[in-house]
Amino acid sequence: MAPNKFHHPSSLLGSNHLTRLLSEFRHVDELCAEMLTLCEADPPGSPFEERVQDLPEGSRTELRQNVEKLRKLMLQILTDREIPVERQQIRSAHAVRVRLHLIEIALEDLRPERMRGYGALTPAARQELLDIIETLSAALNPLLKAYENRQA
Repeated sequence: MAPNKFHHPSSLLGSNHLTRLLSEFRHVDELCAEMLTLCEADPPGSPFEERVQDLPEGSRTELRQNVEKLRKLMLQILTDREIPVERQQIRSAHAVRVRLHLIEIALEDLRPERMRGYGALTPAARQELLDIIETLSAALNPLLKAYENRQA
């Protein structure tokens, strides 16, 4: 029988419990990252932004400090139980490139032949969709070119 990946003799938790602990700590860390994003002084310039920054700087600072404490505590708990925290490093250029291709797919999904399920399109409406796609694709192309040659 192979040794358990996560088993610490001093822990009363089984390897499945320790694996779940690590998984939930990763989830908590993702939520912490989202909260820190919400603490930004000025929301990003999205036309669909739904957030209004109403946290005073003091509250944002306090939240940042408490998130840091929570993260350190989670790491200490994992370290005490000899649970390795393997960083899943993804290169930023690769992550941006993937998202750019997802935008390409989203634009393809707006093509008239893919929109048939939403109702019939007149020739003028069909052309309007094609013009929208062409305009957005033209704006997307410089980004695609900028990231196509970066290392994965």
